[in-house]
Amino acid sequence: MVCSSCGNEMVKGNLFGDRYALKWQAEDKKLVAGIWSKGGIKLKTNSAFGRPRSEAYVCQQCKKLVIDLETQAV
Repeated sequence: MVCSSCGNEMVKGNLFGDRYALKWQAEDKKLVAGIWSKGGIKLKTNSAFGRPRSEAYVCQQCKKLVIDLETQAV
């Protein structure tokens, strides 16, 4: 994947979560009881055998991280 900011090649990898679903949530949304994310975009859920994981690309030049929601969202 090519970085849309600088045009350099991005490095493919994985974004891992701990225990529960990996979610993106808008900055203006508050966590329920300061812990749980309500709404937002669920990227991956935890399986019985491991942690949630989403494929992601990072640009080492710009320090940008990209997740393709069409291929990663649950």
